[in-house]
Amino acid sequence: MYSPRVGTINVLLRKLGLGFLKSGWITDPSIVMYCIIIALIWQFVGYSGIIFLAGIRSIPESQIAAAKVDGAGTWTIYRRIILPLSVIPFVVAALLQVTIIWNDFIWGLVLTTGKVNLPVTVAMANLKGSFVAKWNLQMAGALWVTLPTLIIFIFSGKYIIRGYSGM
Repeated sequence: MYSPRVGTINVLLRKLGLGFLKSGWITDPSIVMYCIIIALIWQFVGYSGIIFLAGIRSIPESQIAAAKVDGAGTWTIYRRIILPLSVIPFVVAALLQVTIIWNDFIWGLVLTTGKVNLPVTVAMANLKGSFVAKWNLQMAGALWVTLPTLIIFIFSGKYIIRGYSGM
């Protein structure tokens, strides 16, 4: 996907006449993290699609039928009924994506080279000493690694509770 010569992105750029934008996507330290994020999002698109499908199927047909009786068109039904009732699947899919990407270790270890732009999980693994464990440093690192995920879950808690209660 990211190969400079035969990768999907560079081939697509050449076919669109944008060959001057081709890059060694993984070898450039300034964009490698964005490449990892895009690859991970692409990896879990199907999973998010299943979440959205389940969320949209849970919308009662009676609400859509009532909107049609009231004279609402397709876009009005989507904008006024389906989209507001799909907030919980959006939040759940976003939470899962962020948590999975944040905690991913293998992609960051394989695709990043050197010490520049390491994902937080790889940097956390590097805190472990070879012979002596500095537990205070590891625990402080673990706190900083989990803090963003914890903050995201705290602020999206009301949507999670609404999803559990079926509201």
